[in-house]
Amino acid sequence: MKRILTHYTPQPFQGLKTNDDLSRILKIPLGTLLYHAYGKGSRYKTEQIPKPDGSMRTLHKPNPTLKQMQRKILRQLSIGAPLGKSIYGVGTGRGIADNARLHSRNPYVARFDIRSYFPSIHRTMIESLFCDLGCEKDTAHLLTALTTNNHCLPQGAPTSNYLSALVFANADHRLELLARKNRLIYSRYFDDITLSGKNAIQPFSQDVRSIVREGGFVLNTRKTRYFEPSEDKNITGVVVRSGTLCVPIQQDYVESYLTKLENGIITEAQCWADKKHIEGYLSFINQINSTASAALKGRYEQLLRPQR
Repeated sequence: MKRILTHYTPQPFQGLKTNDDLSRILKIPLGTLLYHAYGKGSRYKTEQIPKPDGSMRTLHKPNPTLKQMQRKILRQLSIGAPLGKSIYGVGTGRGIADNARLHSRNPYVARFDIRSYFPSIHRTMIESLFCDLGCEKDTAHLLTALTTNNHCLPQGAPTSNYLSALVFANADHRLELLARKNRLIYSRYFDDITLSGKNAIQPFSQDVRSIVREGGFVLNTRKTRYFEPSEDKNITGVVVRSGTLCVPIQQDYVESYLTKLENGIITEAQCWADKKHIEGYLSFINQINSTASAALKGRYEQLLRPQR
């Protein structure tokens, strides 16, 4: 079995020799683990949520019992298998604004997108990962069954973000070395890779593509962007403008929506149907500009109140 982690030493599951050991560590009866790993019942439901750019993201959410199991697995991972400092989107103080802020003072920025990030992480990669983390093969197979769906990592499961970060750890290590060698700053927010520095990033593009490909992934070259010193820089949906973070597209969208609501262009029924969508926008804006978010939220709630 091909190793996933070659630049990583922690083995939080080293003591897991059998499935009974896993049952003991998670404090879940083995029969329950096996049922939810290999049973034929409905394990996941599909849900769509709005992205910051307004498009929709499809999530595959586990049933409550499986979700609880995955949270226990995640707890073991987060205690014994720490992530690198360049990883954002997982853990406290590692949000989308923190990622953009890291690059806000550099004049040159490049953004790369990993194509089909979660679907690209096949169950065989996850099983190899658990073996690298210290599991025996049978236990790794059970953990893989508990954390994958349709032969890949499901976006929406509690364990998926952390496991995906570990699968990409080798590539992260090599990209960190590339950045350090060339006085660049590197970070990754899930499937978005960002490099920034005092000089143009284009000369390193082929190196990035090669490292990502050798890690088992492919870049979506249509989404690659290079930002010059005079440009606004869009980093994972956050705009860096003269060193300041802002989200003008999202703010304009919500303001336009509220104006239409005030003028009766949007119906009461449509307003309630859009509630989760608008609240998603407000939550995103709040991460970048809490003052603007509070003003928009207050206006939104005032408009909703008479309709209750």
